[in-house]
Amino acid sequence: MSDRPLKTHWEKYSHAKLVTWSAAAALLWLAGFGLSEGAANGIAAYPQPDQTLWVTFFRLVPLFPLLVAAGFACFVGIRRGLSYRIALRSVQVLLWGSIAVMFLGMPKPN
Repeated sequence: MSDRPLKTHWEKYSHAKLVTWSAAAALLWLAGFGLSEGAANGIAAYPQPDQTLWVTFFRLVPLFPLLVAAGFACFVGIRRGLSYRIALRSVQVLLWGSIAVMFLGMPKPN
C-alpha cells in the first residue's frame, strides 16, 4: 500500500475548483455592482449636499475588488511566479471584495 495520502475530489480536479470560485466571484461581483448602482440612483433621486461626490463614489466602488485582486495577482506573481494557487487566491480576494461591495451598496433602514 502506498504512503501517499488520498486526494479528495476537489484536489484531483483543481481546475473545477478554480472555475467554481471564479463563477461565484463573478456572480457576487455582478450582484454588488447592481446594488451599488441602485444606491447611486437612489442618492441621485433626492437633492442633498455633496450629491455628485456620493453618486460617483457608489458608481466607482465596484472597481475596487477588481483592482485589488489584479494588484494582488501581480504583486504575488512577480515575487513567486504565476501559478494555479495564485490564480485561486486572486479569485478568492475578488469574491470577498465583492461581498464587501454588496454590504456597502445594500439599502439600510433610516
